[in-house]
Amino acid sequence: MCNIKLDKVGNAYINLFLLQCRVIIMKNIMSKIKSFLVNEDGAETVEWAIVAAIIAVLAVVVYNGTLNTALNDAIGKISGAIAVLPAVPG
Repeated sequence: MCNIKLDKVGNAYINLFLLQCRVIIMKNIMSKIKSFLVNEDGAETVEWAIVAAIIAVLAVVVYNGTLNTALNDAIGKISGAIAVLPAVPG
C-alpha cells in the first residue's frame, strides 16, 4: 500500500479533482439522458406496432362475432349439400 502524506493543500487539490470528475461524469450522463428523451427514431415503430395490435384485436372481435357465425353457416350449407349428393359408384 502506498503511504503518501498530503498536507491540507494536497488534500484540497485531490478533492477538487474528484469533484471535477464527478461533474464531468454527471454532465455526460445527463447529456445521454437528454439525447435519449429527444430521440424519436423508435417512435414510428411503436406507432405501427400499436396499429398492428389494434387490427389484431379487431380481427379477433370480428371473427368471434359476425364472421364466425357467417363462416359456420357457410360450412353448414356446404356440408348439407355434400351430404345429399349421391354416392359415386366406384
